[in-house]
Amino acid sequence: MNIIYKPIYWDLKKLEFYIQGKWINRPEFLMATGVNTISNNIEENDIFIAAINNNNKIDIAFKNGACLAILDKEPTKIEESFPILLVENIQETLRKIADITRSNTKASIIGITGTAGKTTLKELLFYILQSQGTSHASYKNLNNPTYLADSISNISPDCKFGVYEMGMLGAGVVKKCSQIVKPHIGVITTVAEAHYTHHQENIKSIINAKAEIACGIFDGGNILLPRDSKYFTEIKNAVKAYNKNIKISTFGVHEESDFRLLRLRLKDTSMMMEVNLRGKVYKVKAFIPSHVYALNVLASLSCVNLLGMDIEQAIAKIYTFQAPFRRGQRFKSSYNQKTIEVID
Repeated sequence: MNIIYKPIYWDLKKLEFYIQGKWINRPEFLMATGVNTISNNIEENDIFIAAINNNNKIDIAFKNGACLAILDKEPTKIEESFPILLVENIQETLRKIADITRSNTKASIIGITGTAGKTTLKELLFYILQSQGTSHASYKNLNNPTYLADSISNISPDCKFGVYEMGMLGAGVVKKCSQIVKPHIGVITTVAEAHYTHHQENIKSIINAKAEIACGIFDGGNILLPRDSKYFTEIKNAVKAYNKNIKISTFGVHEESDFRLLRLRLKDTSMMMEVNLRGKVYKVKAFIPSHVYALNVLASLSCVNLLGMDIEQAIAKIYTFQAPFRRGQRFKSSYNQKTIEVID
């Protein structure tokens, strides 16, 4: 996923004003247009922040076009041409850059968490919203606090939309992610008996962890909840406990859903849906035939509605959306002289 537009983010004066550290090979001039914690993903004039135990990747970062590396440990071997800024705490430095960048953007931000469906919904929403304004999204399914701080550090001031997924590796992680992203709209796709490794086989702990997304949502912001979940009441109560000033909307098949799936007809390679978006009915065609994906489509249209954007234009984009890698992709193969279809 590429950033659509990258303006100038950091010059030398701005960097030294906000970030204190010790220079090695201080540059006379700096004009950085992005931030990246993954050396292999560095683009021209990015700042490389070694926040993932990868100080040894400096050579790769500069080879790929980095204009500066920020580290918390001095490397054993340094090229004289490599400008490096040594800081005491690399995570705090990355978070500060993310906070500054987040506060400077005008974008409407959507944050997504849930047991399943996060990446597909994020990619679908990003695809839809690109046609309605400059958009930015988190990279693939990299959804922990470090990667989200990386992502937010690259959103442009005049971006219109940002879409970010938040993973859960235990209590407090989604809260931290949400406080980095600071969404206007939060989405919980599903809550199910998964991630037990981090929650000691306790569904209440999982519900509370997912509901932490409410912690970073602005007062008066929106959260979209799965009305069909057997834990809906518990999810709703947990969300309200974290943020009393949040507006709750729901999506699903349930008759009390604010955004409701009325009909679904599955075919071999496509599906037809009829949805009710707060009193207005729309027909939607999509090329990934499954009930699970239909709910992702419904959630995406719910977000578009909450943003006040063009529903018909969004429906047209859904029609051309292709499944992300390993997210419902279909492959045909042969076995014992028979054709089989594999759904990944």
